[in-house]
Amino acid sequence: MTQPASPTADEPVNLLALDGGGIRGVLELLILDEIMRRVRYDLNLAEMPRPCDYFDLIGGTSTGGLIALMLGRLQMTTDEALRTYNSLARAIFSKDNKKWSAQDGVFKATTLKDKVQEVVLKKGLGDLMLDPPVQSNKGKAFEAARATTAAPTFFKRIAISEEGQAKEEFIDGGLGCNNPASEVLEEARDIFGNDRLVRCLISIRTGYPGTIGLSKPDSFQKVLPTKLVNVLKKIATDCEKTANGLSARFKDLENFYFRFNVAHGAEGISLEEWEKIGVLTEHTKAYMAEVSVSKAIDEIVDILCHPKNTGVTLGSTCSVPRIPNVPQPVQMRPQPMPSSIFTGRKNIIETLEAFFSVRLNGSAPRREYLLYGLGGAGKTQIALQFAKECQERFERIFWIDASNRPTIEQSYKGIAAENSLGSSGKGSKEAELGGGNDTKAVLQWLANSNQEWLILFDNYESTKNLHDLIPSSDRGNILYTSRDPALGLTLPRNAVCEVLEMEGEDATTLLLRAAQLEKREKDDGIRQQAKHIVETLGFLPLAIDIAGASICMGRCHLDDYINTFHKHREEMMKDCTFRGASKYNQAVYTAWDISYDALKDFAKGREGATRCQDAKAALQLLNLFAFLHNEGIMEELFKRAGESQRLGNNPKARYTFDYSAKLSELLIVDVDGSWDPFLFRKGISILLSFSLVTKDQSGRYFSMHVLVHSWARDHMPSSAQPHQLCAATALLSSSISSRFLTGDYAFRRQLLPHIR
Repeated sequence: MTQPASPTADEPVNLLALDGGGIRGVLELLILDEIMRRVRYDLNLAEMPRPCDYFDLIGGTSTGGLIALMLGRLQMTTDEALRTYNSLARAIFSKDNKKWSAQDGVFKATTLKDKVQEVVLKKGLGDLMLDPPVQSNKGKAFEAARATTAAPTFFKRIAISEEGQAKEEFIDGGLGCNNPASEVLEEARDIFGNDRLVRCLISIRTGYPGTIGLSKPDSFQKVLPTKLVNVLKKIATDCEKTANGLSARFKDLENFYFRFNVAHGAEGISLEEWEKIGVLTEHTKAYMAEVSVSKAIDEIVDILCHPKNTGVTLGSTCSVPRIPNVPQPVQMRPQPMPSSIFTGRKNIIETLEAFFSVRLNGSAPRREYLLYGLGGAGKTQIALQFAKECQERFERIFWIDASNRPTIEQSYKGIAAENSLGSSGKGSKEAELGGGNDTKAVLQWLANSNQEWLILFDNYESTKNLHDLIPSSDRGNILYTSRDPALGLTLPRNAVCEVLEMEGEDATTLLLRAAQLEKREKDDGIRQQAKHIVETLGFLPLAIDIAGASICMGRCHLDDYINTFHKHREEMMKDCTFRGASKYNQAVYTAWDISYDALKDFAKGREGATRCQDAKAALQLLNLFAFLHNEGIMEELFKRAGESQRLGNNPKARYTFDYSAKLSELLIVDVDGSWDPFLFRKGISILLSFSLVTKDQSGRYFSMHVLVHSWARDHMPSSAQPHQLCAATALLSSSISSRFLTGDYAFRRQLLPHIR
């Protein structure tokens, strides 16, 4: 363990744990180097920052311990540590450093000792492990390096003693705790105390070792039999048991525990094969280019650069019972109000008026209607406007935040309070019927009511299985808004409507009203400028409403909005400063960030293994579509790319697809060489359920709204974008055959928008 610096008494600590893994430790340094480079960029630092200035305790096992020594005690930057690590690896694991006899280690331990002493001397920070030293521990830095790397198959053990005491032998900790994350937590608690707050724990592994990445020694070891050593290696190097336990322990703590592990490329590399550092480097760079990994790195950088208190103590992290599982308050959206400048949508309003026509109170059957479409398309405002215009038809109108079960139940609780039901109306007849439960009381009250009521189930998700939260009787009226068209499968065809973009003239009028320029609506020049703006925004109501508000408040002007948008698109779409007349509490991109977060939850396996696989395919497609044209994305593109079988024969393409976009999983072919579209279509189905893409009637051509297309690229870390672009380029090029049939010409013409 190395304690780089002593934080102030009330400052939360950051912890770093590094697994063992021989030469594969370079993976850990590369990931840390990327973190530090992003820290430098985020803080606009002139020089490369040192990990010891951002982590309060760094612990490692074996090669991880050596890295911890360099970064902590020797205060190296990551690039300095990488150069030192490569130099040490060449010297220590070279053929010249092999012993004639493999007894008690294959390599000469004296070389390791000498090289580490050279590094320590060169840094000029003293040779003791602790600085300043303490009376009870005056161990040398080189001794710590030798002890943590004394793997029985490589180096002989080292005997260390304090003055006047018997010597004690040490071997590599990989035989007991190759993943030292738990030990780092315990050590931090011993140093800083139970009550010290902890901000984050970052744990890095040296890749999956496969069967076990160690070369078998040529003869028996001095004490440990070879068979026993092999068994211990298999057990000890499987670090994921510890990692999985920590993941389960900290699952309720957001952005606290991070675990990195290069998924591919290390399994065939033995711990001493230093000449393969270049191969490991390439695999690690590809791993860090994955969107989910890059986002995790960004989250760590945000923690390091903009510290926030977590309320988590070291005492609570070291024992499962000490971590409080405090129920989180239900985050309900405030009930939206109908926009004062609602514009257009006349056809949909008239359809709703006809569907929910006037009838006698308590009439059957229950009428249900679905408005579905992309987030920001105006579904909620249409529902609210209909309720406003037709309020005389209904004796009671209720709005329900149907985002999830807790928000629905919270909405019902509000209804119960307003109508003295359930726990809010103890002693009443309704309370007795409902058994004191607000939700049940409201549902039963609505089921028994002879009044003509309307419920607006806003942002309802059919995937959440919330049918038990809908009144069961065959009476009343329900209007759903949702991103998921699958909810309409249980409804008649005339009870489902997709909410698309606004009509051009209506969109132009909405922008001018939002910008408070309605007095100039008839001015042809003004309308022409506004028309160009709404075209740029893809006629999306939410974007238009917020654009109008920003123009009204002077952020930009009607005549220069488009230029400003092209220069600052991402910032403007993420900005929630101006909420517009509809008073949305979110920016344009936020509407789709919610969908992306849900996809990530599915991909993490929270909805089952099948859903996990489908969501991963959806994320792969979303990232890829960002670098194709937003319209006319063909299923045939993937079919031709898969059946060409050129990807597997091209090293560059194989690197791109296996480690960047993961497209190889989407391009699987059967034994007869024909493409299997099953996983591709499951991924598309997930994207359709969030209305992030749309399909034509054939179901083989897909499109994205122009702003969703921009969002898909803008939300992607900049470091991942070149790899995703490379993946799209490889996909397009591999889909073009050398044939010149009529169908081939037609296909190439359809590729032109994507190539341009």
